[in-house]
Amino acid sequence: MRFQFLWEFIKNNCYVMLLVWLLLFIFFKMAVAGRGGVPRITGKMYRYFIGLSFLFYILILLYVTILSREPFAERRVMLTFLWEYRLALAGSLFWVFQILNNIILFVPMGVMYGELGRKSSWWRAILVGAGTSAMIEGMQFVLKAGLCETDDVFNNTIGMMLGYTFWLFCDKILR
Repeated sequence: MRFQFLWEFIKNNCYVMLLVWLLLFIFFKMAVAGRGGVPRITGKMYRYFIGLSFLFYILILLYVTILSREPFAERRVMLTFLWEYRLALAGSLFWVFQILNNIILFVPMGVMYGELGRKSSWWRAILVGAGTSAMIEGMQFVLKAGLCETDDVFNNTIGMMLGYTFWLFCDKILR
């Protein structure tokens, strides 16, 4: 179920897509607060933006982590912690970008967790990030759709926390 054009677009534009979404998030957050000379919008419009963003994000997340992958003949597991970092430190740019992509993949989740979570906190953000990532890794294992590994859970949790930190900063400044 891999649509090559979609995969190439996401892969080649993931950093731009994240930056554009974060800028839109800041714009809408400013607009709902009536700050910075931005035209004021209603809370309902803001909730639509967050809801559509969340839906779009979940679809991209599922596509990138599960649906875009060709199944392997056997299940693959790598439980060695920080093996990607060792390869990146040895000079492999491929693994540097692999780590960065896994971190960036969960930044929007951290922002939306802060925005949608009624009782958001650091430890809950860590649990949600690690739990969601572990669930994806488990699905990859069951469906033979990628390498099930601990480094992805670690990197995704870092991304979740970066997104949550960004949300905390925006919420404090733009409130």
